[in-house]
Amino acid sequence: MTNEVAQHLTDHLRRADGQEDCCFVLWRPSTGASRTTALLTEVVLPQDGERIVHGTVDFTSAYFLRAAALAAEHGCGLGFIHAHPKGRGWQRLNGIDHAAEASFAAQTQVITGRPLVGLTFAAADARFSARIWQQQAPRRYAPTEAESVRVVGGHLTITFNDCLLPVPAATNRQLRTVSAWGQTTQENLARLHVGIVGCGSVGMLAVEALARTGIERLSLLDFDTVEEHNLDRLLHSTTCDVRLHRAKAHLAARTARRAATATNFRATPYELSVVEPAGFAAAADCDVIFSCVDRPWPRAVLNLLAYAHLIPVVDGGIAVDARGGRLRGAE
Repeated sequence: MTNEVAQHLTDHLRRADGQEDCCFVLWRPSTGASRTTALLTEVVLPQDGERIVHGTVDFTSAYFLRAAALAAEHGCGLGFIHAHPKGRGWQRLNGIDHAAEASFAAQTQVITGRPLVGLTFAAADARFSARIWQQQAPRRYAPTEAESVRVVGGHLTITFNDCLLPVPAATNRQLRTVSAWGQTTQENLARLHVGIVGCGSVGMLAVEALARTGIERLSLLDFDTVEEHNLDRLLHSTTCDVRLHRAKAHLAARTARRAATATNFRATPYELSVVEPAGFAAAADCDVIFSCVDRPWPRAVLNLLAYAHLIPVVDGGIAVDARGGRLRGAE
């Protein structure tokens, strides 16, 4: 979700009287090669009499039907979020919450054509957790927990599900890095799934730096191969790579594995362009993308990923104008 949506939810769910509250949200799917993300697009606040707060919180059938009809009208899915006033970090369903969401999961699927997304707001530290209710058998639905909930805007805030994405083990290879920003920041950065689109001269520098920082998962996209004219600026490339017509994505993966300081490191190369459906889907699986491309078309696609799919994109590249002694953004 965006920072604006997160703030809207926080303002409603964090009550001065310390009681629980709830509301419905609308969501749209963002589908990558192996990950589906629910993008929260709109908060549907309760009207007078549509929910009852009495320590815990209940909502009326009229509120549910109004929100579900709105979701169906806009081609969206329906989500339901409730607060744990004293909660911190990732929240799991207790028996009462499970029964409450299960009671309208089937009706949500029928009305909207999409599964119910359940969310919990931990009011003590303003963190979100989530799950999706999927059909297991006729009239029986069960929740599948999300890996994380991402809030995107001026800054990126992620609440991780520690059971699915465990805290990385600290190693002596990252002591200097951890000393710069602390163990908590390191744990959050390390669990990001980072994509590098374009594994040329700028991209390879990013690959090396991210692997040494302790990032655990890198996806490396480049459809090109190493050529002789790359040797003066493509880090770790050799004449052997030129002779073998080695894919830049595979060279980047080899470089990353050699440089990695994370214990459970994965570097996945894709000989694809982000402007192709398969390359776009691979990029859509990432939490953050580094754009290291040299053409306007892939930059436009990455701009779409950033704004339509809420994936932060860091654009890289500097060109030196030797005649004017100036630096300018490179294509």
